[in-house]
Amino acid sequence: MTLFIRYSKALTDKQLKRCLVAMIGTSEHGFVTICRFLFKTLSTMKKSDLCPCGSGQSYGNCCNQFWGSSVLPATAEQLMRSRYTAFVLEKAHYLNDTHHPQYRAADELKNIKASFRGMNWLGLTIVATELGGVNDDEGVVEFIAQFKHLAKPDALHERSRFRKEQGQWFYLHGDVLSED
Repeated sequence: MTLFIRYSKALTDKQLKRCLVAMIGTSEHGFVTICRFLFKTLSTMKKSDLCPCGSGQSYGNCCNQFWGSSVLPATAEQLMRSRYTAFVLEKAHYLNDTHHPQYRAADELKNIKASFRGMNWLGLTIVATELGGVNDDEGVVEFIAQFKHLAKPDALHERSRFRKEQGQWFYLHGDVLSED
């Protein structure tokens, strides 16, 4: 019921009506799933909002410029931040396309979409970067991403590796670091 209240408050009247129509003959869990889907797909982040990546820039001047355009992240850190925002906004195709094909699983897109279930990303902190600048071809970004999975708080501390090929940065893989 808590999720229902959370998402129903965030929905417009039109979206809530769509949820109610969809709920007929559906369990409460199904209703919450429908409302969450409508909220994520129908609500849009304003370009003037702060970007979820934590850069301090507006969304319109930061990660939004990379969705469906020819603008590419100029640095490994910029790609890392845009990938975090893509997880927040559930942009599976962007995540798939920016994962280097050599390191991408055959069913990567399916796995990415499945990873969205029950996730609520709370914030990104860049801990350190090595190389990965505009004139580099390789880079490393260490970060901590705070999240809740199925309402349980947690964090991902990772050291991610990136490579630039033909002017485009790609995520290669990451090493999860312990919190000890």
